[in-house]
Amino acid sequence: MNAIYFLNRSEAVLVSDFYTKINQLMHWIPSGHPLSGLSLDEIYQYLVIKYLHPRDEVIQWTRDFISTHIAGSPFIAVHLRGLDKESETNVDDYHQAAFEKTRFLVEKFQVPKLLILTDCSELLTRAKERFGARVVSADVTRSTGKKGIHFLGLDGRRIGEEVMRESYLAAQANYFIGLGLSNVSVMITRIANWSNERYDLMGPRQDQHINSFLNDW
Repeated sequence: MNAIYFLNRSEAVLVSDFYTKINQLMHWIPSGHPLSGLSLDEIYQYLVIKYLHPRDEVIQWTRDFISTHIAGSPFIAVHLRGLDKESETNVDDYHQAAFEKTRFLVEKFQVPKLLILTDCSELLTRAKERFGARVVSADVTRSTGKKGIHFLGLDGRRIGEEVMRESYLAAQANYFIGLGLSNVSVMITRIANWSNERYDLMGPRQDQHINSFLNDW
């Protein structure tokens, strides 16, 4: 949803089922606001610190998973977004690039563990075929085909909690590889607040894309 439609409205509260990107709102921030004049990276970090506070059980889950499956080893987290994302872009090219970068890092640094995050059972299988016993993954909802998990009529709260737990788990990685066009991949880099040397997003970044379409009602 283009941000301009939300400006100078008479309503006290606006509700929309369309996401408006921060990079299109930041230029309209009033001069007296705490976020005025900040860069996109600085705004994201401000918002993450102020609003994202996982419950204790989420943090404990990540600690338990690392203790059980990673046990102090350095690890790379890799997010592979499949299913309906394949209808939006040639995502397989990005997956191939992600596998190649993962292979390079594994061989160069002898990384013992790879955390694979994915909504697609087939992509998890491909990762295991390529990297064998190094692969670890959480027991979360996955599917096959071209229909997104969020369109399968499942418990939305449970799915959301799974994504959140895995995101905070991936934020503990020594290195992260993801898909630039995935909001999940992008937000993992935001909550971790890594320098550019700690992650690689394949393809253009979702949080830097400009929606120039002024919806013609």
